[in-house]
Formats: sequence, structure tokens, C-alpha cells
Amino acid sequence: MKISLQILLFLIYNSLYSQNATPKLIENIKDKAAFYKSNVKNSWEREPIYMGAFQKEIINKFEDNRLLALESHYENPCNKAYIKREKNSFKNAFEGKVNIFVDTTQKIKFFKVVYHKNRSNTFDYFYANPVILTNNDSQDVQIGYGFYIPLIMQAQNEKGEWKDIEDYYAADCGTCLNMMYFKPNEITVTTSVIYDGNYETKLRLRLGENNFSNVFTGKINRLQME
Repeated sequence: MKISLQILLFLIYNSLYSQNATPKLIENIKDKAAFYKSNVKNSWEREPIYMGAFQKEIINKFEDNRLLALESHYENPCNKAYIKREKNSFKNAFEGKVNIFVDTTQKIKFFKVVYHKNRSNTFDYFYANPVILTNNDSQDVQIGYGFYIPLIMQAQNEKGEWKDIEDYYAADCGTCLNMMYFKPNEITVTTSVIYDGNYETKLRLRLGENNFSNVFTGKINRLQME
């Protein structure tokens, strides 16, 4: 009986570990970064760092070569070779069985265009946690479009209510956007910005209305929940 219990516990642990197995992100960005401070809701593209089969190590870098490596997961309706998928041959991001895991044990960098009123815009780097999306569905999942993955961060207020602290990203152009698909058992790695503020609380990401990530602790400003 004792041996059977040990086997059962091992199987449960192995199942949970494999579900949230995370690659090690190798930081290749040398620029200085900062935590992101804000008093308003923000919107993020959440460009994918990697799409494909699970790998133990993934290099975090933003350059054309990486985008070319993701091309096999993009489909563009404006391309001459484009073949429209049958409606029932895939799931969209909100329908598919996608596991969301925010790895707070790792800190990586990403860049954002920062708009300034009285001077030129700048490309600034900020810290983020890697987010691992796993396709647990039996079909391909369209996880996003353009370079946008529709994840929204939520924060818990003093009443224990979950509030969105981010808005959906609005693309400047809606024509000829790439559609991003990943296959069953594949992963997509993206980023979740690390905020800084005066209010420590529980955070999570949501994909659609009913699919949530693991809960983790972070700092924001209360105004972000308004």
C-alpha cells in the first residue's frame, strides 16, 4: 500500500511538472532594463520569443533572424500561396485548450517604444517574466495575429476581486496580418512585463474569459485597476 501511494504521488508530481515544464531563457540582450511603472492600463503586443517543440534552453533576442525562425507558424491571407483553413480544423486562442504558465523564477528583457510629449520617442528595455503557453488541444490553435498574443494581466484588489490592469492591443493596420498557429503539444514563449508600484498583490494572466495562468505576487499602482 505504501509503495502504491508513493507511485501515485510520483505520477501526480510528474504530471504537474510536465504540464508546467519551462525552458531556461538565455538572455542575449545587453541593454540596461528597468521595471515598468504606470498609473494607467497598458496594452502590450506580447511578441512571441519562440514557437515550436519544447526545448530546454531558448535564447532571448529581438532580431530579424528570430522572426524568420517563426515563419513556419505564421499564415498570411495576402500571400499568393495562402490556403484558407477549414473552420473546424483549428481552434482560436479563446477556444483551444491552452495552458498558461508565468515563470517568476526567471527575469528577461524586452523592448517597448516609449512616447514622449516634449522629445523624441525612445526604444526602452524593461524586465519581464517568460510566459509559456502550451497547446493541450488535439487541434492547432491560432494563438494570435500579427505579433500580438491577446493576454491580459489581472490584479486582485482589497476585496479579493480580480480586475483587468491591461487593455487589448489595437493594431494600427488590420489588413494582411499574419495569423499565428501552434500545433498540439507545442509551446509558445512570450513575455509578461514586471510592474513596479506601491501596491503588492496577487496577479495572473487571462486568455479569453475563463482561461487563467498560475497566480503570482507582484507590485502595481492602484490606479491601474481603475
